[in-house]
Amino acid sequence: MISGAVIADGSRNTISASAVGASASVTHNTATYQDLAIDDSVGGNITATATNLDSPVSVIGTVDGAVIDLGHDNSISLNAVGASAQFGVTDDVLGGVTVSHSLTVSGDVTLRAENNSAVTIQTDVGANGGGPQINGGTRNAFSGSAIGASAGVSVFAIVDDGTYSSQISIAEGSQINVTAINSGDVTIGSTDDPTQPATLTGATLGADSVDGSISMMAIGASGSVSSTAVVYAGSAEPSVAFGDVTFDVENSGSISSNVSITDLTLEGKNSISVGAVGTSVSNSARYISYTGDGISVSGTLGTITYGSSNSGAVFVGGGIGNASIGSGLGLVIAATAIGASAAFTLP
Repeated sequence: MISGAVIADGSRNTISASAVGASASVTHNTATYQDLAIDDSVGGNITATATNLDSPVSVIGTVDGAVIDLGHDNSISLNAVGASAQFGVTDDVLGGVTVSHSLTVSGDVTLRAENNSAVTIQTDVGANGGGPQINGGTRNAFSGSAIGASAGVSVFAIVDDGTYSSQISIAEGSQINVTAINSGDVTIGSTDDPTQPATLTGATLGADSVDGSISMMAIGASGSVSSTAVVYAGSAEPSVAFGDVTFDVENSGSISSNVSITDLTLEGKNSISVGAVGTSVSNSARYISYTGDGISVSGTLGTITYGSSNSGAVFVGGGIGNASIGSGLGLVIAATAIGASAAFTLP
């Protein structure tokens, strides 16, 4: 399916193979090499609903020779998704310019994703030679993810080089409703037989890579509201405010991540992980600077109500063999099974 894929350098490049049952999204994206002042508003409500009923979703095929050499926020991925409903704001500042962004969404934001069908990834990664390699760069990723239902709100600012400031208000004084319901089985398994372990062979995360990741995850239902700013060169002063948030995330399907990892090498500050999660709810604000300087951050969050329930079986199989940690800091090799989780994260 993917053979010899190489991202040599750059920012936010993607090579992917994906199958999606139903998707609904509202986005506000900006990438600029010019000085820019953005002033936008949405006076009414925003609603996105995605429903996948009785339509199985599958991605089947091998991956060999996937390589990311340099750059940041690049990805090579396999994705199978039953239903996805998203609202997103993304700003990308390039070339040393100055960008200011004012955005107000004054009405309610309602996102609902529902899936009742099987979602399957059948793959073997590196089985024919050439496991995934992330040799350098920052926040680069190789991933395989099977997700039943996903709904979320995200505000993301990336400063490749320049000066960025924002005043973003999402449903402040109003309501954000995030609903994700999955009752279909979600599986990661082998190319020839989904009941057998998928193989991830020869994965390498090099010493020159920072915050890189290789992951294979099966998730029943997930909901999120997040704000993230990442600065590689320049400065950022993001201000993001959210209104009251209510999560309703439910899974009753069987979640299985059957992955065998062998012959992996891990250095630098990176992670390799496999896992199965019934439901995941997260509300986060993350601000990251690779310049050595701090980021001036402001914003508010309204009342948050978490609902995260799982009644489906959660299974992680396979195993980890011949894992080598050469040297580094904060390295992670993990296999995880989680029934239901809810998290609130600040920097």
